Amino acid sequence: MNKKEVMEIRRQFTTERCTISRMCSCYITHEKEVVPLPASRFLGLEDTEQAKYFAIFRKALSGTIGKNLLNLEFPQSAERITGQSSGNPSSDGSTPDDSDALLPAAGVSDAKSGETPQDEEGMPVEAQALLMDLLRSRLEDDALTEEFFRRIAASYNYGENYLVLMIYAAYDIPHRSTDGTTLFDGSSHVYPHILVTICPVKESQPELAFDPQSGLHEREREPVIARPMTGILFPAFNDRDTDIHSALYYCAKTDDTQENFFRQILGCPAPWLAPAQKDAFCDVTAEALGENCDFETAKKVQQNLGEMMEKAQEEAASLELSGSDVRRLLESSGVPDENLEDFDENFSRAAGEGGTISAVNVADTRKLRVESSGIRITADAGSTDLIETRFIDGRPCLVIEADDHVTVNGVPVRTALTPREKGESAPD
Repeated sequence: MNKKEVMEIRRQFTTERCTISRMCSCYITHEKEVVPLPASRFLGLEDTEQAKYFAIFRKALSGTIGKNLLNLEFPQSAERITGQSSGNPSSDGSTPDDSDALLPAAGVSDAKSGETPQDEEGMPVEAQALLMDLLRSRLEDDALTEEFFRRIAASYNYGENYLVLMIYAAYDIPHRSTDGTTLFDGSSHVYPHILVTICPVKESQPELAFDPQSGLHEREREPVIARPMTGILFPAFNDRDTDIHSALYYCAKTDDTQENFFRQILGCPAPWLAPAQKDAFCDVTAEALGENCDFETAKKVQQNLGEMMEKAQEEAASLELSGSDVRRLLESSGVPDENLEDFDENFSRAAGEGGTISAVNVADTRKLRVESSGIRITADAGSTDLIETRFIDGRPCLVIEADDHVTVNGVPVRTALTPREKGESAPD
């Protein structure tokens, strides 16, 4: 999913546009005890209560594509087991007529009996089938939802109490004209989907409260639902259409791997998260640049990468860098060919065969950061030409061109000294 597609679904979480029909939830303790909560017809809730839920759902579809929002594809083993090589759910939220034969519930029933089929890589092959069954049931099957909640409790790595919210919605996709204008007077088809959010449950802060009869008193602490730390949108909304072969994953913390959760709930290995991607990019780039890399070359790499990202942002797409893309980036930044002889092999070793790196995880189009000897310099992207390296008195130095407006912790200072202050004699 790209940014526009995510925003299109996110905009549905308002009272005026709401398409949510059912919501299920459960409370999971730090000891992994599952406490199912009563399901509800979402449209029957008060507007003020709906607004609180909308804020949670919108948060689970926020952040940056490739960093907080990760596009996932189900492994081929899951496609073969569930028979989902073709046939998306129809406009009423069910699958085509022959899909019941293609998508048996055997994977779910096997899981309940304790026998979880796995592929050659040890991934539960029925994970996608369970998501499909939940989608088809529109969350009306209590046994399915309870099984799903049990799997989350068993696989999610979090040492405190948390709440799982799961909703079913069916979005009438409006037509779009050839010039991109949305036509709300008709719908081409419907996008049925479920959104799962996992929210920490925190104790409220101790506060003083006032009561006209009793006066001031300490307010009792109570459990409060915090912003979601994890979310799953299934199916994905790729090309403004239902894509049951993909899902969108949200992580509030970009270093929260949750490997077992991915295996058990989504049937796929944990994705390559932002910190690991940045480390890999820095390693392969540093190896290509070599020991003789100068400041100007490194700065040029970041500038060229920023221009590539800006172009991708204009097209509302996330920039995924393959090994060939990074090679061309280094070549255009002045890295000599002899430094790139082993680059393809080094990149494949870091990113995997055919792997890519999200540009948003390795570059900042707005800032350039330079660190040396306990000093950190941050410059706006348009001001990087003011920083250069020079040898002064035989020592390598970072030189920053200054104007008349320099402050130290907010205090304005002068940047030029008079000849008298320098100890020089004044000119005649």
